[in-house]
Amino acid sequence: MLLKSRLKGVFVALLIVIVSACGGKKEGDDKSKTATSAKGEDKTKEFLTEDIVKRVMGLDPSVKFEDNPDKAHYEKIKEYNKRSAQASKEGKEFNEPYPEQPPRPTYCIDRSGIMGGIQFSYPKPNAEEIRKKNEEAIMARAKGMLGVAVKKGRKEAENKAGKTMTSIILAPPESEDVIVSFESYYSNTDKATFENGTNFLRNGGNMVSKESIEKRIEEERKKGKDETTLKTMRNMLEGATKVDGDATMEEVSGVGESATWSTKSRQLRAFYKNQSFAIRLDYKDAENKQKAIEIAQEVLKKM
Repeated sequence: MLLKSRLKGVFVALLIVIVSACGGKKEGDDKSKTATSAKGEDKTKEFLTEDIVKRVMGLDPSVKFEDNPDKAHYEKIKEYNKRSAQASKEGKEFNEPYPEQPPRPTYCIDRSGIMGGIQFSYPKPNAEEIRKKNEEAIMARAKGMLGVAVKKGRKEAENKAGKTMTSIILAPPESEDVIVSFESYYSNTDKATFENGTNFLRNGGNMVSKESIEKRIEEERKKGKDETTLKTMRNMLEGATKVDGDATMEEVSGVGESATWSTKSRQLRAFYKNQSFAIRLDYKDAENKQKAIEIAQEVLKKM
């Protein structure tokens, strides 16, 4: 859990930089449509259910998954900060205790903003071993980035930093938990768009164009940003938005109209009846693909 909390801030910060600098536009699988922007759709629809997860993963039927309390806790902190600021403004003493972080359930559900987006998680038997291995890997990457900064200059270090963070997002370290999630859902799409996305992920490329980056840089220049800051922003973005190809992607038969599995990202992508979605599954390397296929086949029955 410690490693997750450390990585979470890095991921969010990087994604904010990419989106704010480039308008959030991305070539490939997520090129033009998002489930959250689709009007009139039932965003509460669940394609992946607790029952499916327990059945496919062989869990005790009596196990109960509980909602992650983090969102509710965040709202409590916001309200606490608001009351604290108001008290300070009025010159009053504020003695309320800071909201205590609630424990994360052993069997946990995280719901995302996308239609049907949901993740189920529970600890792997060797969670401690995985945590140690991941922390060592992260430290090695950090030292490597620092070494580049010292030996080869700032620009290359910034590019390497961006690429390293992007690689962690696209191919995250092994989770301490078993992860089963439904994500990246798109409706009203077509097979050609889906397959173009597959080719982009397999062959790699730029998530955003250089023209988009330069346009944003120019906007920041007009706002008064100095050239040193603009140069740093450009270098980071050029490194962070370059996606390496995924040589582990392979075609999968018997799942919808078209499907692929990536060992690197532990993700199965599928297309069926003008809908596409992804199942991410981090369980055991030898069983991830087959379990993801079984999950996807259950999901397809609901489409």
